[in-house]
Amino acid sequence: MHPDAGVLVAQIDLVDSVNYFSDLHHIDIKTGKRTQLTQGKRYKHAAWSPDGKNIIAVQTILGNSALHLLTAKGEYVKTLWQSSNKEIVSELDWSPDATSIVASVWRPQTHWNLEIFNINDQVWQQLTHTRGIEFQPQYAQNGNTILYSADYSGVFNIYQLDLASTEVKQLTNVMGTAISATESANDQGIYYLGQHANGADIFFLPKDGMANQQLTLNDLPKPYPPNPEQENNFSNTDSTPYFALDKIAPTGWFPYLSLTNERNELGISVSGSDPLNWHQYTLTAAYDFSNNWPLGWFSYNYDRWRVALKLSFQREVLTVLDAQGNLNSFRDSDTLTAEALLPFLTWDRQWIYHFGISSNKESDKEVEPTGIPLATFKDEILGVALTYNSARNFPRGISLEDGVRLRAVAEDSDTLDSDYTGQVYTLDWAGYFSLTHKHVLTTRLTGGLGTQTPNPFRLGGSGKDFALAPPAASLYEPTTEVFNKRQYPLRGYPEGLTNLVGPDMLLANIEWRFPLGLVESGIMVPPVGIHQLHGTLFYSAGDAWDSETESADYSNSAGIEFYMELILGYFIPLDIRLGYAHGFDEGGEDQVYLDALFSF
Repeated sequence: MHPDAGVLVAQIDLVDSVNYFSDLHHIDIKTGKRTQLTQGKRYKHAAWSPDGKNIIAVQTILGNSALHLLTAKGEYVKTLWQSSNKEIVSELDWSPDATSIVASVWRPQTHWNLEIFNINDQVWQQLTHTRGIEFQPQYAQNGNTILYSADYSGVFNIYQLDLASTEVKQLTNVMGTAISATESANDQGIYYLGQHANGADIFFLPKDGMANQQLTLNDLPKPYPPNPEQENNFSNTDSTPYFALDKIAPTGWFPYLSLTNERNELGISVSGSDPLNWHQYTLTAAYDFSNNWPLGWFSYNYDRWRVALKLSFQREVLTVLDAQGNLNSFRDSDTLTAEALLPFLTWDRQWIYHFGISSNKESDKEVEPTGIPLATFKDEILGVALTYNSARNFPRGISLEDGVRLRAVAEDSDTLDSDYTGQVYTLDWAGYFSLTHKHVLTTRLTGGLGTQTPNPFRLGGSGKDFALAPPAASLYEPTTEVFNKRQYPLRGYPEGLTNLVGPDMLLANIEWRFPLGLVESGIMVPPVGIHQLHGTLFYSAGDAWDSETESADYSNSAGIEFYMELILGYFIPLDIRLGYAHGFDEGGEDQVYLDALFSF
């Protein structure tokens, strides 16, 4: 921090969607506005000049550090020093007289020590030579002493080094850790970050409370003697081209469960990838015990190039009701989709462009004795889509917070061989608003518009997909989340109602998500942990219709859901959802449903 120039921050972010690089940001003290100064420069440490007009930043590439002189706006001026022997420069501070910097420097023979870099001569001078780790040095306001943290006794404490006498004082004597020391403005003590059994706090230590244990450089732990045999004991092995296909056996599995009024589905999902994640796949196989038929999904992703490729197949069974709400038939819906994705990802924003081709075939699977057989339809589409996400996800949160998700999709059925005609445009928006104590208000608005005679939208059922798939993780989601998506849940209404089918669609949901308890406990064998419990109160309204012949007549519903967040195998998050919904309008019913799904 500089009283005039502001706050200088080094922050890791995504560069070119795949590289995690550290860059410099400026924060205005008065307004709090953050401005990114550099892009993809790998600056992990930096310090203001005393007048706030320049910056010295540490850039590390391939194990070698360099000192770059920058303007206050982050513009490169020149390189002051470049490592050539794997030296690493860590935290640093600019001297009050602007002639030198002090830094924690790692060298192959001496490891971590404090050194001073003379800016005019551009040479290093070693201050300490110990076996300890010395880091986070900072000049005192008079420029005569240096505060730093070191683990001489096995515990990190704050020390003060006098540059003239080379005397060292131990200022703190803690049982935990004392780091990140800085002198108070009036020179009446120091502030430091103390880590202890209950976490970390910022402490103020007045001068009269300091340990002030007097030492000299000779009293500090002596460095380990050099061991040339160990340092030069390198061996080379033969390298072979990377081959991924013999390393993609499944490495994880999780159960699949969905219990509703219409179906009772139970199955298993397996997934796998090679070590570099070029090839990723998920296979879900399930069986509907209420209706006695199998179903499943398969998704494969090739994520090696700038444009990622996806291929998926999905078998679903649709429910069709007659005008009186009685069961007419069940229909197979098979969807094969190929997709290309171009992502633009940052730490807190994700944009993804989708380009896809999808083929969907619907045919009667089982027709009731009093039912009417329906024709077989095929829909082959070309589509483009845009996905955006700015919502935040916190480890102890019960929902996404403070952001939005947006997906816009345009599909065409005329170019390829299809029984349907026209175009379909879909816009899906979800907003997440933090309230207090982990309570979250969420809203979702989904609209669809079809021209001519497209494959119609269908509303109804509790749904396994009642939220947008995370855009940042869209490479790992089924591609049917994007293209040829016509089925949307409307809790409180059964699937297949004729009054909820049409080429145009509008669906609104509002939810209040509230915590019930933080458990964070489990069993070791099998490794299953309960993270937390929470609930949701919701209200929904939606309709699907043909705007050329009728107007919208929205169906309303409300209900409550309870969630148990599980952790399987130490790292796989799984939500158990138990819900009740009531539909208030034509075709509405009381629904009770239970399913297992990933968090959203």
